[in-house]
Amino acid sequence: MVFVTPVYLLLIMHDLTFSESIGIFIISFTTAILFMFLYALPVSILAEYLSQKIRYRRLLSFFIHVAFSIAFFTYVKRAEGEIQLFNPGNLIAILFWGLDEWFRYLQEKKRIQ
Repeated sequence: MVFVTPVYLLLIMHDLTFSESIGIFIISFTTAILFMFLYALPVSILAEYLSQKIRYRRLLSFFIHVAFSIAFFTYVKRAEGEIQLFNPGNLIAILFWGLDEWFRYLQEKKRIQ
């Protein structure tokens, strides 16, 4: 997940020089890592903690990930003067939730064997 944003930026900015591309990659990679550790990982831990003993754990975890995404990006967009309920952050939250559930599935599968 951390590599997706820097690589995407390099693909859409294909007319840059090599040194400019490396600079953009480093800045976006650093930002992606900070975002991952300061936002995505705590939300995932909170979702795991809150949905631990609930029957519909996956559904609650999904809603927690998406709700935090809507809240965060609404706050960011409100600062820019516009409010959107659906934003690219929701897709990232859904992908992060999907990876989290997939890793959990693999861990449970390994424990059973």
